[in-house]
Parts: sequence; structure tokens; C-alpha cells
Amino acid sequence: TLFSLFDRDSSGLLSESEWIGSIYKVAETANRTKDVRSLETFTHSYRHMSHDHDSLSLSNFCKLFEDSSFRRHFASLFLGESDTITVMEFIDIL
Repeated sequence: TLFSLFDRDSSGLLSESEWIGSIYKVAETANRTKDVRSLETFTHSYRHMSHDHDSLSLSNFCKLFEDSSFRRHFASLFLGESDTITVMEFIDIL
């Protein structure tokens, strides 16, 4: 699953620092770090879904992708200007 791509603690939960590091790693892998000017969208989403806990569960992680705005931001991490798949096509895949 997509959740397995993210670094997690020994209990399988995703801390905020692991979340930010993983988001940046995704952007770095896709050569999109210059496009990630601010991780604010991802930090805000994390804090909203973790409900003031210090980690994010798999079920809350999945709930993030119910938000179309979050899906669009997340998809943009993978896509470059030369990619043949559009953001909307990627969102449909998610």
C-alpha cells in the first residue's frame, strides 16, 4: 500500500517528523523538491487527521486521501511537466 512507502515507528504509526521526511523523500525521488516550496499543506493535513495525537494511524492516513485537495497536492509531488499522465489521471488512480 501507499502507507508502506512512508517511514514509520516500531509500532507502525507515522509521527509528524516521519511524515514530513517521507513527503520530502517522495518529492526528492521525483526531482520535485524545488516545487515543494512549503510543506504547510502536508503539515496541516497531518495535524488535522492526527487529532492532536503524536502519530497517524493507517486508517487516518487513508482518510487523508478522501480530501480532493490533499490528493491533488500529493499527486503533484510525483508529476513533472514532461510526464505523460495528468494530475487528474493520477488522482483517479489514487
